[in-house]
Amino acid sequence: MTKRDIVSFRLDIRDAFRLSDGGTTLLGGLGGSAAAVRPAVAQLWVDGEPGPRVHVDGERMPGRATPHLRSVHIAEAVDIDVKKHRYVLTWDQ
Repeated sequence: MTKRDIVSFRLDIRDAFRLSDGGTTLLGGLGGSAAAVRPAVAQLWVDGEPGPRVHVDGERMPGRATPHLRSVHIAEAVDIDVKKHRYVLTWDQ
């Protein structure tokens, strides 16, 4: 894989849902040039500061009805309060 093959993503998180499988689904606007989200290690940012690194499993709803909103599942249980903080998830694939 070359640097040219790597695609950068950015998810501006609007909401988060803790799931019974122990993971978290993040909902937000996704920036990047690839159509599909593949598994990757990602950096969670909280109010512009680096937070934990998490494992992206992929999209939760790939057949979404609203193209500008994406649903990304991460393996970790992460407490996210979008009313108090600004969260962004970034990764390369």
